[in-house]
Amino acid sequence: MSYSPLYLKVIAQVLRPDIEGGYSNDPDDSGGETNYGISDTSDGQRDHMADLDGDGRPDVAIINMTRDDAVLAFHTRYWKKMKLEEITDQEAVLQIFDFGVNAGPGTAIKLAQKIAGATRDGAMGPVTTALINKYPGNFLAQYKQGRKDFYMDLAVRIPKNRKYLLGWLARVDKIHLT
Repeated sequence: MSYSPLYLKVIAQVLRPDIEGGYSNDPDDSGGETNYGISDTSDGQRDHMADLDGDGRPDVAIINMTRDDAVLAFHTRYWKKMKLEEITDQEAVLQIFDFGVNAGPGTAIKLAQKIAGATRDGAMGPVTTALINKYPGNFLAQYKQGRKDFYMDLAVRIPKNRKYLLGWLARVDKIHLT
C-alpha cells in the first residue's frame, strides 16, 4: 500500500502513544475493545475483530492488531473517505482527521462544515473544502473549540463518559504537526 506524505505525517501524530497507542478494553467505552484507536464496533459489529480493508469481513483480532494494521485501517476506512488532501491548512487536516478517529468521520466533517458555513451532510466535497480554505477567520481555533464543546456536551449527556473528558480535551491541544 502506498500512502501520501500528508497521510503519513497525520497518522504519525494520531498513533503517538499518548494519543491512540495500544490496547484497551474498558467496559465503559461504548466502542468496546480498542487497539491503536480502532474499536471493536467501528466496523458495525461487536466481534472482537477489526475489518482493516473495509470489505465488511473481519481481518484480525483487535488484541492482535499491529501499528501497521491500524495505519492500513485508518487509511482505508477513514482517510480515503474523509477526502482531506485538498485542505491547505495541514493542522486543520490533522484536527479534522483526529476528531474523525475519535468521534467518527461524519461527526468530524459536520463540525468543519458548520464552521465553514457549508451544508452539513457529513461528506467532504469540493464546496466544503473551498469554504474551509478561504475561511476568513481562524478556522483551526474554532474547530478545536468545537471539538471541546462536543466532548463537554457528550460528558453531560452520557455520564459514564465523564471519566474521559479531561483526556479528550487534552488531546485536542496536544496533537499537532509542528
